[in-house]
Amino acid sequence: MVQEEKYFDYSSRAIYLRAIVLGGLKGVAYAAFSIMSPILMSVGGVVAIEIKAILLTSFIGLAAGTLHLAIAQYVSVYTQYDILTFQAKRNIRMGRGGKKGPVPSPTLVAVASSVTYLVGGSVLLLAAGFIKKKEWRSSAVMTLASLSLFFVGVIGAALGRAPVARSCARVLLGGWLTICITWGKSKILEHFGL
Repeated sequence: MVQEEKYFDYSSRAIYLRAIVLGGLKGVAYAAFSIMSPILMSVGGVVAIEIKAILLTSFIGLAAGTLHLAIAQYVSVYTQYDILTFQAKRNIRMGRGGKKGPVPSPTLVAVASSVTYLVGGSVLLLAAGFIKKKEWRSSAVMTLASLSLFFVGVIGAALGRAPVARSCARVLLGGWLTICITWGKSKILEHFGL
């Protein structure tokens, strides 16, 4: 006997999944860039930085980025919350009903995004700390960054019941592009002595 699947509207999870994917992608991209930038600059002999200094400044930056993302998500989602709530009140006054649909929790969105940012970035920073040879560190960091981005794509697809391959490809390409743009920006600034 085949049991029918119960209906569940996955769109109510969309804003939380968006926050999780955004946080994970940004955390991985930040950490990869934080670790890779000093390593790649030191290859040319420009600067030689101890891994302890790289990790310390990267973790401080990661903590600041986590708080920044949490505040930004909270404020932006609260704006959406206000609009939905007050539109429902206007609809009641105008006799159109007061149904406002699912209203996201600004706090939950902020927590989901900032936790995945912190976890995504911490995994790479911790891994980089255990790799002693700097020649291997950049390859290991980019490999782990790719695996982390893939994992974020899988989580997003699984929780939203969406195609896994499409989700993973989008997160991987977006993450790689973010890392390349951020690294490219630093190289341009470095070229001009800034």
